[in-house]
Amino acid sequence: MHVKYIVYMVILMIFNISSASARLNTSEANKDINREIRIERGEERINKLKSKAVRDGYTSPNESSRIQRLEMEQSKHKLSDKHNN
Repeated sequence: MHVKYIVYMVILMIFNISSASARLNTSEANKDINREIRIERGEERINKLKSKAVRDGYTSPNESSRIQRLEMEQSKHKLSDKHNN
């Protein structure tokens, strides 16, 4: 579990908040956590592809274009998350 989510849930338990707004905030917290996880996984994926391309000593045009495409997609995800929060 993500640290932000755990802290948020502990705060809810301490103050015994069980209203509709608390459930909404829990839902929003889950969305934020899922966004962060998606970004982290995307970065891991790009790093794996880069290390694989470097490992064999030659980066084919297909590999480099795939890495570039994934980096652009990742950049779009980061930008949209930055403006949605």
